[in-house]
Amino acid sequence: RGKIMKIFGSIYVGSYEVTLKVFEISAEKKLKEIDELRANISIINDISLTGAVSLKTTDRLCNILLDMKKTAKMYGAEVVKAYVGNAVSGASNELFLIEQLRLRVKVPIIRLSNSEQRFLGYEAVASDDSFSDMIKKNAVLVDVGGASLQITLFVKGKIITTQHVMLGAYSLRQILDMLKNLPDHRNQIPVLIDKELDAFIKAYLKEVAPTYMILLGNASNFNTGSKIKPLPDRCVKTDVFIDYIKKLRKKSESAIWQDDVSAIETDAQREAYLILYHEIAERIP
Repeated sequence: RGKIMKIFGSIYVGSYEVTLKVFEISAEKKLKEIDELRANISIINDISLTGAVSLKTTDRLCNILLDMKKTAKMYGAEVVKAYVGNAVSGASNELFLIEQLRLRVKVPIIRLSNSEQRFLGYEAVASDDSFSDMIKKNAVLVDVGGASLQITLFVKGKIITTQHVMLGAYSLRQILDMLKNLPDHRNQIPVLIDKELDAFIKAYLKEVAPTYMILLGNASNFNTGSKIKPLPDRCVKTDVFIDYIKKLRKKSESAIWQDDVSAIETDAQREAYLILYHEIAERIP
């Protein structure tokens, strides 16, 4: 393997998706992603409906992790670990779920708190060579999760504030389901999101105009298929990004407003993420 020190498999259990990433780790401790797999799971839906993760979902989750563990081992992974996000914190049977994963999948299970989960996301962004330059010129970082947003403002390289906003993709999806039969549903969604963002904007952005916005979230929401060209670069102007999001939304919004699932390549959860990305990019200067 030359300079390759080892291969590592990392499984992340989120609120509605499980992700496997397989990395090569070089002798210089540099990471190179060699594969990524995703599988849908309805953890947050179970918790919302019953307050617990169902046995059916638990069984499916264990099977997904076993398949992902097998895939990582096929690549020669010497270590496979699973990280469980904060999505399970509201489940009355959280300890049972974690124990089932440990017993049946037989990999280390690391339960991440909300702060640990956010920190890992920030750490990943901070490892990018351009990060320090961006925050020196003022930047706002928005971490879009299933249940909430975390907004962090950097001014001249220093964190000024970090705010927790209780509006995430899953909660927005529930609101969309409730509003979709109303005649003015399309106009109500931006108003609702603006209301949640207003307090942050008025308190911290009156005298600060961020040069950069850094968006964290689920990268699979940007899978475009063959009909829409991907973004030309990781760093683009706001109007280019918004136009791109609008194109993606045209492919999926019928699932929300018309229940026409066959007409789209993705689902309502993705549409909720795209709406949030769109409104955040337009609303925060």
